Amino acid sequence: MSTFNDPDLFLLEKCLKGNRESLEELILNFQNKIFTLSHQFLWNVEDAEDATQEILVKIITKLSSFRRESKLSTWIYRVSVNHLIDFKKSKQEEKNLKFNYIQQEILNNQNYTNQHGLDVNLYEPIVRTSCTYAMLLCLNRSYRIAFILGSIFNLKSDEAAWILEIPAETYRKRLSRSKNRMNQFMKSNCGLVLESNSCRCANRIDYAVGRGSLQPLLKMSQELHNSKEWKIAEEVLENSEEILEMEKVFRTNPKYPFRKNWIHELKEMIESKNNIIFETKMN
Repeated sequence: MSTFNDPDLFLLEKCLKGNRESLEELILNFQNKIFTLSHQFLWNVEDAEDATQEILVKIITKLSSFRRESKLSTWIYRVSVNHLIDFKKSKQEEKNLKFNYIQQEILNNQNYTNQHGLDVNLYEPIVRTSCTYAMLLCLNRSYRIAFILGSIFNLKSDEAAWILEIPAETYRKRLSRSKNRMNQFMKSNCGLVLESNSCRCANRIDYAVGRGSLQPLLKMSQELHNSKEWKIAEEVLENSEEILEMEKVFRTNPKYPFRKNWIHELKEMIESKNNIIFETKMN
């Protein structure tokens, strides 16, 4: 990788010298990003939380092995991605979703009645997020992670290739194929991407609520409802009569925070005589 300025190196140095406050700051800086990556990859809250916690433990225990061949954030993504690629199939992945199944579901369930009297401003972004996560699961793991890193996290190809430990050309081919497949499907079905398509997020609220598929995101969404993240998502839906780029639909999904109080667990791990957090000695 090319030369770079790393804003996290100073914090890293303090961590490696045994500064607990710096370690907590490092975890707080990255835990939500890791959870977002895990959640998009697995589309199951509980599995994503488990994966995030395991990744955080790996990062902490391997910090002293960081060779500064990349930015710390890039290395953290490599640790995260390696863990996720080997992680057990999530409950949603076990369903083996395919694009043709989602397409048929869209055709059969475009009936907006709002018979439950629900807050459309709250539920529309949840439906959109759920739908995009379902589409991601239609890609196999290697193409899915390439799409997430390139189209959602917007990483440059050299950085993403380093994270995946593959040649940059191989990564670019995977990203191109995954984007083409996703773009093809959304241009044929999604009303956010092409105005003439019949599918609208609001039209699917009743169906999704009836199936119970929104429940895992509902509580998290209610807590996030008044945040900046949510306002961005609402703006996309308000402009839904315009043609949007496929990638923008994914990038403007609400970013749900990691809900576990992992800092408390971290403190317990550090203080436990049965756990070695660093290879270097903590104060």
